[in-house]
Amino acid sequence: LEVSWRRRRTEPGVRSAAEGCRRAKMIGVMTASSNSGAQCVEELVKAGAATRAIFRSESKAEAAKAKYGEKVEVAVADATVPGEALTGAFKGCKYAVVVTPDFDFAKDAELTGNMVRAAEEAGVSHVVFVGSWTVAEGTGIIARRFVPTERLLEESSLKWTALRSGYFAGNYALLFKQEDVYFPNVTIPPVDPKDIGRVAAAVCLDPDSDKHHKQHYDISGPDQLTTEQIVDKVAKATGRQFRYHAVPVANLAPPAPPLFLIELLRYIDLHGLPCSDVTLRLTGVHTSFDQYLADNVLAFSSS
Repeated sequence: LEVSWRRRRTEPGVRSAAEGCRRAKMIGVMTASSNSGAQCVEELVKAGAATRAIFRSESKAEAAKAKYGEKVEVAVADATVPGEALTGAFKGCKYAVVVTPDFDFAKDAELTGNMVRAAEEAGVSHVVFVGSWTVAEGTGIIARRFVPTERLLEESSLKWTALRSGYFAGNYALLFKQEDVYFPNVTIPPVDPKDIGRVAAAVCLDPDSDKHHKQHYDISGPDQLTTEQIVDKVAKATGRQFRYHAVPVANLAPPAPPLFLIELLRYIDLHGLPCSDVTLRLTGVHTSFDQYLADNVLAFSSS
């Protein structure tokens, strides 16, 4: 009986039925080369989910084919060119993870909107939008990259989940190119972008994914840290010595830092940033800044 059962389990018809069921829950990720998109693909592959990684360039698509083989479908589409190719990239997907591109501040919302509309036209049921906490700020240069997409989703026929990603831990690396660190002593819960990808995958893989419909999830790190604490942690992790100079937010002026960063720092100084445990609740993982440093210490080492 045991031998017979094993044979039946591997009959072509059974395999094709199982594969058909798996493909009925296909999850498309665009762009799959972003930090969060790439991690989302990793999590989906580990879970054995039917996954389509969508890239803008043929070279990145070929690299994904070499890495994943038959575990992942690969597609190429350009969000700057709405139409058949972009819609086709999402065809057959039940879920779409749409990551805001880092293309051009003035065009990013337009490109993200093109992806969302293409997913809707392709028959996608649920879009997981990787956006930003800056929608709370509302009108600034960075917020304008994300606010239109949240509005578009709210007005669409789609089920949707908005991931409002926090301040990236990697942003701090730019401060440590020299020994003197000049930055306001603001308090921020820095987030590992990979955690955003983990949450996106968790939403798509949840058997009860409908409970995530119309949810806005703040994706932050687990710890609120001042800039002074960040400097101390980087010093210990790298063995370097720094002189920290706390710059009052009121004294900031472009071009250094740029206006968009000044807008964000003014908002953070007045209102702070949300610190959420949603990453831990949905994924069982919540990457601390210490762990991020351990994984990326070279980025904080002297250039």
